Amino acid sequence: PPPWILDADPQKALEMLFDNQNRFTAVIAQDIMAIRILQEALKRQIPVPESFSVLGIDGMDAGDYTVPRLTCVCQPQAEQGAAAAELLLE
Repeated sequence: PPPWILDADPQKALEMLFDNQNRFTAVIAQDIMAIRILQEALKRQIPVPESFSVLGIDGMDAGDYTVPRLTCVCQPQAEQGAAAAELLLE
């Protein structure tokens, strides 16, 4: 199926994600939302990563303290900002 893009307030996005009858296999979200997804899965007794995978995209240290530990992709924010500024100046 095509990927879902949930652009809603965090609580509504959690409800849409977990209350949907179609199961998902992975979630990619900003770290704070990814942590909330892990917490909601724990509350609903849904095992992660056995049921679905969660990937954070900020690389925050808070992901080190979740169960299971949050897998993250660190974004080089300073480099991205510099590249964006260079493009704007060109």
